[in-house]
Amino acid sequence: VIMGLKIAICGAGSVGKSTLLEALRKDAQFNNGEIEFITEVTRTIGKSLPINKSAKDYDATQLMITGAHLNNLSKESFVVDRCLIDGFVYTNYLWQDHKCSR
Repeated sequence: VIMGLKIAICGAGSVGKSTLLEALRKDAQFNNGEIEFITEVTRTIGKSLPINKSAKDYDATQLMITGAHLNNLSKESFVVDRCLIDGFVYTNYLWQDHKCSR
């Protein structure tokens, strides 16, 4: 595996992003200890801040999610089942719906 490999799986909900990540994790070419597998960034944030429709402060939640995605980009090699693009698209949706100021 080439160091510096960064794979972000983007897409709508329930299309198989996490399933694909888990398949790559089980593949010997990928799971050699050199690549970090990162799952559920948004749900991890959701443990400390409400996410999606239960959020009252969308700004804080979206900033935390964006920060987590940016932090992932600093890692050497990874596969992630959502990425900065997903966060940007959802934040833009919230902004257009006047639920987010950024």
